[in-house]
Amino acid sequence: MPAWLRIAGWAVTVGAIAVYLVMVTVTLPHLMALAGQPVFDLMPGGYDIDTARSILTALGEEGRSYYVGVQHVLDAAFPPLLGLTLAYWLWRTGRRWRDQGLPMRPIVMGLLIGFAFLATAFDLAENAMVGEMLDLGAEGLTEPLVDAASTFTLGKATVSSIAYTALLVLALGPWVAGLLNKRQG
Repeated sequence: MPAWLRIAGWAVTVGAIAVYLVMVTVTLPHLMALAGQPVFDLMPGGYDIDTARSILTALGEEGRSYYVGVQHVLDAAFPPLLGLTLAYWLWRTGRRWRDQGLPMRPIVMGLLIGFAFLATAFDLAENAMVGEMLDLGAEGLTEPLVDAASTFTLGKATVSSIAYTALLVLALGPWVAGLLNKRQG
């Protein structure tokens, strides 16, 4: 593997982790404290219009401004960083998987990496919809807007879970295969 690719892979990984840590230790707890409940970014199961109105009302102008001006700035960087991180580590673990003689067709690896980028697209679309809801406030919400935002949230959660599970399987598979080969040998 070229050194530049290893460096780039680690750089996006460190960047994704750094942004994530700021969001989960600073911005999201602050927003939850203002709202008195989980906010949109912390609701992988989606939400309905009543929940969205409740969040926006509780956030008030200050919270909505913070969400747009701070959380969404970080969350504009996070999805691409995470997508690149997942793609890189899926590729790396996929290579290790194949190097151990485990079967994997190239199309499968392409699909798995595609899930990482699809999760990125869902996350960015979710951010756009949530941004629109924040701009409109509780009184301006419409059912189609909330449904669209919630659908992108559910899509992001589902596709991300597939990518994370694939990464875990690819990372652990060669190790398990090695253990089994030692037992048989």
